[in-house]
Amino acid sequence: MNLTRIYANIVVNIKGFYRNKGAMFFVLFFPILLILLFGAIFSNIGDQSYPIAVQNKDGGWWSQQVVEGLNKTGMITVTMVDPSADPYAYMNDTKSNAVLIIPENFTADINNTKLSFQYTLDALSKTTESLNYTVEALSRTTDSLNYTLMALNDTGNALNYTAMALSSTQGALNYSLMAMNSTQWALNYSGMALASAPPSSTTFIGLAMNASAESLGSTGMALNLTPAALNASLAALGGSQSSMNATLLALQYTQATLNATLGALNATQAALNFTIGALNFAIPSNETLKLTMLYDSSSSSALTKVQILQQVMDGFNKGLSNAQDVMAIDPQSVVAKQFKFIDYYAPGIVGMSVMTASLFGTVGMNTELRQKGVLRKLATTPLTRAEWLVSNILYQLILAFISTALILFVGYLAFGLKPIINIFLFVFVLMDVFAFSGIGMLITRFVKDAEAAQAAANLVMFPVMFLSGTFFQIEMMPDFLQTVANFMPLYYVSDGLRQAMILLNWAMLYYDLMVISVFGIIMFVLGILLTSWKED
Repeated sequence: MNLTRIYANIVVNIKGFYRNKGAMFFVLFFPILLILLFGAIFSNIGDQSYPIAVQNKDGGWWSQQVVEGLNKTGMITVTMVDPSADPYAYMNDTKSNAVLIIPENFTADINNTKLSFQYTLDALSKTTESLNYTVEALSRTTDSLNYTLMALNDTGNALNYTAMALSSTQGALNYSLMAMNSTQWALNYSGMALASAPPSSTTFIGLAMNASAESLGSTGMALNLTPAALNASLAALGGSQSSMNATLLALQYTQATLNATLGALNATQAALNFTIGALNFAIPSNETLKLTMLYDSSSSSALTKVQILQQVMDGFNKGLSNAQDVMAIDPQSVVAKQFKFIDYYAPGIVGMSVMTASLFGTVGMNTELRQKGVLRKLATTPLTRAEWLVSNILYQLILAFISTALILFVGYLAFGLKPIINIFLFVFVLMDVFAFSGIGMLITRFVKDAEAAQAAANLVMFPVMFLSGTFFQIEMMPDFLQTVANFMPLYYVSDGLRQAMILLNWAMLYYDLMVISVFGIIMFVLGILLTSWKED
């Protein structure tokens, strides 16, 4: 193999490239144009804010909170619209794609709703408190009943059992008094909630009030019976012959107290359930509490604005209903540093640039030499087929490395791209050249016409370019296209370059390198074996 002849053929190819202004543009300047264009569009994608027009017809405190909440998101830029203006005309005149309308009486409606909700919440708290006290009163009354029964059955220890029954009855009396007080407060709060409640919750509040009133009546009955039971127990402590009769009387009163307390418990439980039902409907779903959002459904940015506004409203709803987060996301990045869009995009442009230069360079050169009859004449020169192939691949590598260097340099100057330069960068570029130069040789082997060969090269290039994650992540594609992407050689070049230059994920890097190396070598060897000077 003669190095002088290889060098001479490389020089010839470079001179031809220099004279071909179209080839120079697409190999050197088109990738630079792409990285400048897409970099300018997406360089600030994480800091993007969306303008939205807000028409505040209310002017109250809550409407101001909504506007401030939108501004605090950092993603929305608010422009206020005159409350008397026609929002549809405003959208048409200003070309706005989203207008938020805060209706009149918005603050008053929120205040009424919030007041009703808070009173209902207070009623729920007091009803729960009353239920607990009633349970305690029931427990003490049951103890008193049991002790009274034991006093009747064990006359020798009747005095002790009667004393314990007396103590339990006294405890039941105290708890019944506390339950009655809590129930009265629950009834008061329910009445205040009813005054400002939406229609959806008034029925439940009314039922809760009826149940609370019933609970009050039953508790009052228990309170009336408890002193009689206490007096009977005191009489039984006298130790006289009549103590047995007094104990029996205490038993009867305690049993009646127990029944009344059970009635109070059931009524309080019903009041609790109805209050919970009222609480669920305390925030109404009628139109007066809805903000109107006018938007252009054909605009993707308008749809994004709707989603952001919905998240803001969710936050307000949680605050109004005193809800707390039970679950939350704790994002923890496993990447050492924060990457920009250009970090993802630049390696893909490098892979695409090398692919197009190698594919169209090989196809263009072979078809041109065939049409001029040069390939057939080369067989009569001292230049061997191996020397010709080596010189051509070295020429493609020179163009590939120049293009790569220009892309990275422009990315550094324009967007602060700081790739990691290592041996794997050169290896992936080499395999990229091998793979698509081989494909180019295969195309020109079977497609003789120059225009048809260029069309075939385009047929290969465009699906590979758009389905390999060059311009966007393949996770954004439908599942079946993601499967197709895994069969695209450029996918492994682009991903491998990202791993080598940016992410340094060695496991993925070695896998990408293995796949593209096997594919590239196979394509290049097939191209060499099927290229024949004599037939051409």
